[in-house]
Amino acid sequence: MGEPRGIRRPNEVKSPHLIIEVLSPGTEAFDRGLKFERYQARASVQEYVLVSTERRTVEVFNRRGKLWVYQLYRANQQFDLTNLDLHLTMDDLYRNPSAKAPAFQPGDEALCLV
Repeated sequence: MGEPRGIRRPNEVKSPHLIIEVLSPGTEAFDRGLKFERYQARASVQEYVLVSTERRTVEVFNRRGKLWVYQLYRANQQFDLTNLDLHLTMDDLYRNPSAKAPAFQPGDEALCLV
């Protein structure tokens, strides 16, 4: 978000419907605050997901007209990503580090916007 306008990143999407942020202690306040405010101003964004690396929690914000509906999911719960019609469990996200598919790492972003 701090890059000059006009700089494009390879994984940038102009009109995203879903944004997933992997939280780290150093970026969590920014991801929850100013960054989320910027995403809310984009009409295309319908779902904002925060994945914690500190505890087994996923927070999902869904746009319902002018309102945002918040849901918190904890260990052993299933959650939905409605924009992808995807149903996941916490175990799907928080895998054993020795598993073949890598788990999310702090600072990872599923999507980058300028």
